[in-house]
Amino acid sequence: MTPEFAEWTITLVGHWNVRIFSPEWVATNLFEVPEVQAEVAIGPELGPIRYIWGNVVLVPSPHQLIVGMRDSERLTLEKASSVATNLLALLPHTPIRAFGINFGFIEENPSDDLVKLFQLSDSAKLSDMHCDILKTELHRAVQIDGKLLNLLLGLDNGKLSVRLNYHFNVTGAIDAKDKLFSNAVVLLKSQSDSFLSQTYGLTLENNDEE
Repeated sequence: MTPEFAEWTITLVGHWNVRIFSPEWVATNLFEVPEVQAEVAIGPELGPIRYIWGNVVLVPSPHQLIVGMRDSERLTLEKASSVATNLLALLPHTPIRAFGINFGFIEENPSDDLVKLFQLSDSAKLSDMHCDILKTELHRAVQIDGKLLNLLLGLDNGKLSVRLNYHFNVTGAIDAKDKLFSNAVVLLKSQSDSFLSQTYGLTLENNDEE
């Protein structure tokens, strides 16, 4: 199983004043460095600015703010948590209603037992109707150690995709900061490794968390 780092995010859902996020403010207050790299998508419509330092990415937009991770090293996960908690501490009156900590993986060669999960009771009927099943997704919402985990498994062209979303409802930025403690991403990544290994026999290749 390999990571899909586009899915590795802390997502803070609320109403953000994106004018606050100048390169200087982001570098000094969130990343705590002299400067950061800024990227702007060019196209028919301008996309949000992406701020990058090392393997951590910040993408502010009016309705959500995303802190992304581009590798699974412990320092990267800790820095992503630090950026998010700094932000919540500096902007305590921002109306935030929820946040999620997310991970994604791909298994190129899922086991027969995993493939069988997607053999649903209507598969034969669809086959009788000359339907080709292109993709099947299974969604589970489970409570694990007091946290809500949205688990999405997908089988597409023989490849298994795995998405884990740890969802937290909050009453505002201060509540979010209390729940998004400094090593939350590290702990949830470790918990995800154990969960996927024990439940589905999936292990992460070249796991560099430590």
